[in-house]
Amino acid sequence: MRVMATRIPLIDTTHCSGCGACIGACAPGVLAFEHRGWRKVTVLQAEDPCTGCGKCQIRCWTHAIRM
Repeated sequence: MRVMATRIPLIDTTHCSGCGACIGACAPGVLAFEHRGWRKVTVLQAEDPCTGCGKCQIRCWTHAIRM
């Protein structure tokens, strides 16, 4: 029996604008804002609830998220 790994979002915070579009698109709610100095960026809070749907990647207009 082969187990398939769930894809998780990989976020390049150097390209993240902090707009929150990906957070709004995430049904399981695994993405959140984090303050990095004077900027806010999106980070993955927990991998387990992520379904790997890719909606966050689609909504990211800066292309900061890869699956």
